[in-house]
Amino acid sequence: MGALYGGIVTVALAYAVFIYGIARIGAATAVTVGLMEPLTASILGVVLLGETVSAIGIVGSVLILAGLVVVSRPPKEPAQLVA
Repeated sequence: MGALYGGIVTVALAYAVFIYGIARIGAATAVTVGLMEPLTASILGVVLLGETVSAIGIVGSVLILAGLVVVSRPPKEPAQLVA
């Protein structure tokens, strides 16, 4: 019973902190940080655990970085229509 209670309390606490964080930094920033999670996990796996990175892992990392660049750019001004 203690494990069940501990699991429910920790999940509820994590969820509450997650929602608080999104409310504080905004959804767009939270999504950008979320995009970095797989890349961060891969880097930590290589550095801390000595894992190797395959060619597909490098391609995936480049695609993640490209996606981060795209979503981090400021929006363009809309084109003005000439009447």
